[in-house]
Amino acid sequence: PPTLTLREVERLRKSVSKLFSLNIGTCQSSEYPCTCVYPSVQVTWAQVTHEYETTLDLTKPFSENTLNTPCLFLAAGYLNPTRELEINLERWGDSAVVVGAAKSSNAWYGARGIAAWVPNLFQARAEALVQRGINLRQWARREWTFHAKGLWLRPPTPEASEPPVVMSAGSSNYGHRSFLRDVEVQAFIVTQDPKLQNDIKSELESSVIKNSSPFLRNEPRQGAFVRMLASMLASFL
Repeated sequence: PPTLTLREVERLRKSVSKLFSLNIGTCQSSEYPCTCVYPSVQVTWAQVTHEYETTLDLTKPFSENTLNTPCLFLAAGYLNPTRELEINLERWGDSAVVVGAAKSSNAWYGARGIAAWVPNLFQARAEALVQRGINLRQWARREWTFHAKGLWLRPPTPEASEPPVVMSAGSSNYGHRSFLRDVEVQAFIVTQDPKLQNDIKSELESSVIKNSSPFLRNEPRQGAFVRMLASMLASFL
């Protein structure tokens, strides 16, 4: 982070906090569907953790969700969630679909030197998520890189084709680095508009679900050294 005095950090924190106290407005018209956009910022070193807190709240499982249909979708090219977020995802079981990049679609795949280790480190993190019972899929397409990121929520109904009503769009990878080190800007969108809901669903299916497949448990695991290194460097990934 940049070098700031405590007074400057506090001034920044208060300025950003004012943004979230603004009255964004509510839907007053029954004639038009409602869509609200809520801005969010993450600057942990300035004690601004709004995005992380919002993400944790949104990823808490619905208490009434016993239908075992996908309700939560989370995607990140650099999949490395914090332990708190992992616990939320574990509690969803198969009702959460988590999508990350396969080794061959990691942006660092094919790099040389130390950078060549990066895809293996993320693969080790993926293996750890699967071991904890998280429903993980990996996106792979020849000569393509997966860098999609987002969070989508749909109502807990028996119809798995129900479109999302909540989505996020922004810079966060929902991982240690995003929440602890980087500056991230995010928008959370809540909509009752059927057309927008279906557009969001179409984008989710074409950009994230398509070309993804369940994590292959029978593939050889990363070695003990790589797993240890991935754990040690988690906050930098």
